Amino acid sequence: MTTSIPGNPADGASGPALAAERDEDDRLVPASTLTRRRFVESIGVGIAALAANACARQPRERIVPYVQRSAEVVPGVAQFYATSTARDGYGFGLLAKSHEGRPTKLEGHPDHPASQGATGLREQAEIFRLYDPDRARAYMMRKVPSSWETFALAFAPGGHQPWMQRRGQGLALVLEPSASPLRRNLLDRLRDRYPDLSVAYHTTTGIAQRWNGAKEALGTPADVHYRLANADVLLSLDAELCGSEPMAIPWARQFAERRKAVAPGTPPPRLYVVESSLTLAGVAADHRLAVPASHVGAIAAALFAAVAASTGQAAAAPLATAARRFLDASPHRRFVEAAARDLVRHPGRCVVMVGERQPAAVHVLGHALNWLLEAFGATAEFTASSLPDAGTAAYDLAGVLSALDADHVDTLMTLGPNPAYTLPADAEWERRSLRAHERVHLSLYENETSRNATWFLPAAHFLEQWGDARAYDGTISFTQPLIDPLYGGKSVEEVLSVLAGNPEGGRALLEASWRRPPAGVAPLQNFDDALRRGVLPGTSAPRITPALDMGAVSRALGAIQAPSSALELDVLLDPRLGDGDGANVAWLQELAEPVTKVVWGNVALVGPRTAKRLEIRDRDVVAIEHEGRRVVLPALVERGHAEGAVTVWLGHGRRAGGRVARGVGTDVAPLRTSESPWFVRGVTVVKTGARDGVVKTQTETELHDRPILLRKTMEQWKQDPDFARVRNEDPPTILPDRLGAGPQWGMAIDLNACVGCSSCMMACAVENNLSTVGKQNVALFREMYWIRVDIYHRGSDENPAFDFQPMLCQHCEKAPCEYVCPVNATVHSPDGLNEMVYNRCVGTRFCSNNCPYKVRRFNFFNYNNALPETVRMGKNPEVTVRGRGVMEKCTYCVQRIRRTEIEARVADRDLKDGDVVTACQQACPTQAIVFGDLADRSSRVARLFENARIYAVLGDIGTRPRTRYLARVTDPNPELET
Repeated sequence: MTTSIPGNPADGASGPALAAERDEDDRLVPASTLTRRRFVESIGVGIAALAANACARQPRERIVPYVQRSAEVVPGVAQFYATSTARDGYGFGLLAKSHEGRPTKLEGHPDHPASQGATGLREQAEIFRLYDPDRARAYMMRKVPSSWETFALAFAPGGHQPWMQRRGQGLALVLEPSASPLRRNLLDRLRDRYPDLSVAYHTTTGIAQRWNGAKEALGTPADVHYRLANADVLLSLDAELCGSEPMAIPWARQFAERRKAVAPGTPPPRLYVVESSLTLAGVAADHRLAVPASHVGAIAAALFAAVAASTGQAAAAPLATAARRFLDASPHRRFVEAAARDLVRHPGRCVVMVGERQPAAVHVLGHALNWLLEAFGATAEFTASSLPDAGTAAYDLAGVLSALDADHVDTLMTLGPNPAYTLPADAEWERRSLRAHERVHLSLYENETSRNATWFLPAAHFLEQWGDARAYDGTISFTQPLIDPLYGGKSVEEVLSVLAGNPEGGRALLEASWRRPPAGVAPLQNFDDALRRGVLPGTSAPRITPALDMGAVSRALGAIQAPSSALELDVLLDPRLGDGDGANVAWLQELAEPVTKVVWGNVALVGPRTAKRLEIRDRDVVAIEHEGRRVVLPALVERGHAEGAVTVWLGHGRRAGGRVARGVGTDVAPLRTSESPWFVRGVTVVKTGARDGVVKTQTETELHDRPILLRKTMEQWKQDPDFARVRNEDPPTILPDRLGAGPQWGMAIDLNACVGCSSCMMACAVENNLSTVGKQNVALFREMYWIRVDIYHRGSDENPAFDFQPMLCQHCEKAPCEYVCPVNATVHSPDGLNEMVYNRCVGTRFCSNNCPYKVRRFNFFNYNNALPETVRMGKNPEVTVRGRGVMEKCTYCVQRIRRTEIEARVADRDLKDGDVVTACQQACPTQAIVFGDLADRSSRVARLFENARIYAVLGDIGTRPRTRYLARVTDPNPELET
């Protein structure tokens, strides 16, 4: 029996052969003829001698490790290098782990303000993108193989491009937003040479709306910095507090730190959320209002009326009267007035956050509310944006499209973005771009935009290039490569340097740029030292103190649309795939969407009452239509979804961009419009009569009164202070203890801090060499993720409350799996770990049947058989790559435990608390996971085991789990509880 595994081209995946490679004579040869021997020869004999089984040539330009362990690479000893990537163009600091010249893991840089030592699931998945065998490999000119040198000769100054004689008129650059000082310098040099060129930035986020709102309300397109550690009450207007925004990790961490400190006399901060479809912020909310996304503006206006009337600000009084109509007409007046009173009771200790996809008018009202609530300078601070041309028309491609229509573009260079897929269909990018004589596309994959390019250039992954970046707060970090470009790719900076007439290598460009550092930044005393640290402290942008323009508030109130009863389409970025750039990573496709638990595709989400009115059931295939345009996809009924709306995710239905991405899910671009890309009013939804096999990893979200996930309100906790303690008492046992001297490992997970982001799942997958199994096998519950993040609901279908709970091997002291294994493959270690001996396991699966937590995974097929060479390079050499027929599960990252123990023994010292950090713990943005030695009574985990909220899941059956949970405690507004 054979199986086709998504993401494993050698294992039966369909699609065209891998892109061509070049032989020694620079001739193109099919990838199928690329042998292991030739691959090793191509990436350098020196490193091949160190690691013949997993090798990669190190960059010729010298890189500098974050921690200098030794003068040279030592086989088997990992090195860490400081580098950075970008979130929405802003810098995000990382530490990259490298084994013998090949990066294998990414962690957050502890000194970087955006990462603070943690990562999101997209950063963790970048290792898979680096080694993706579907990445672009060949330079193409009019569909004929070419080279970088040929491109450079054609587009260097002095060439024969018509715009070179017209001061750049006719050259249009379309870039991704980037806060890189190096890129800004190159663009400045390019503009000096070609002053009439056109530069535009394309992003699928709503950053332009945010800037437009700030420019209207504050007079400047400032970036807002939320100080959630200072906030007792938070209100989110369609804002994803815990998502992929540039500063989502510090925001979520500040919010979680307050919630972790909850005590009977210390209530957690209260969170109100207004949104359409359930998000991570909605799950974390104390109160959630589900409304269609286009209604959020009316809620903001009604809230402004209530707050302005209560604060008594004279300047706002006339506007409060004008906004009163929204409050009087609101069907959610009780929610709005209760939230407004709560906010007003906490001046300077509250904040209102507005989501990027909301129109500029809603952002204006958000600033006005924060001004009224005295949040300016307290919980909301401002800086000038780190991104170039912020708040200008450069972030709207309408100018480029108009120039194409007028035949004013000779050469269109799209360096990074994929507008043929990410733009709304009515933009007609593919048709209009063909009007340019030369169309250059730089991309990591040959995607939808590449198909019409006259020049295609493979891009370098950020782990293959030099660069720099500014964080959201302005802090500067550096990017240095961990490996030579696997497929000869180039960075945007290298392309710009060719156009500017100064083609150089990445490091030379970076060093030249930093000979004249950005304004306000001191010259570097030692460039290597700056690379080693990765972050330049003291380079954050100065805070500004803007004034609120009441005239802008009046105009915003006039621009707010009244709620409509028409059925609405709401569009969201997929929380895993983003706008589709992560779609070719099988691990992201197989990662369950945090709320719905859907894998391998997208769905149309509808609320229970709307589904009943439309006679829709789960998995019914529906057609969504608007003004003659139509998309077809399966429906899913979601508890708590806004009635009168249908929600869909971007990022699916790719027509190109890799074999994993192609054809998975449905592209919803045909329904989006340039005027309103995020919500479309007046859609119709009809059943097609077909059914679809939507696959979910969790099908039951009812607790059925089982004490699995404990949750109380503050008032309930005061009345029953021992509600968790009674679930933490271990029953007597006749089984012997098998614990030894030394550390006794355990884990505590705080449900008050967990936001369900799934970063722990992806970090575990990268660290432990997990496999993907494909949609059909997931449907048979054969997924391989060692951690799952369960979601449970309580309350009515229309207004439910939700909770997340990470579930992994509990490492029971009295483990039921151990007593039923006929070959003694699952055993107990002296330090308390439930271990799996892979070469003993014969696959009876008795242990899985006997596990009450259902956290063991079985290799039904040899998912690691015949993997492409590059995929093998990404495997962690410290962890066994499992074959077919063995059981596997969470090991508490035993390889990290043993490595740290060896290092402590070599240094002749005792282990300290915090020396051992598991992969899930390290990645967790909110630090909800704490791991350590229970025998050390001063350790963090031991102290948490004494917390009043600690309890064991199913502890009453006598398993004595080493993983325990801290119950969730909420603080709902009493006004909304009655």
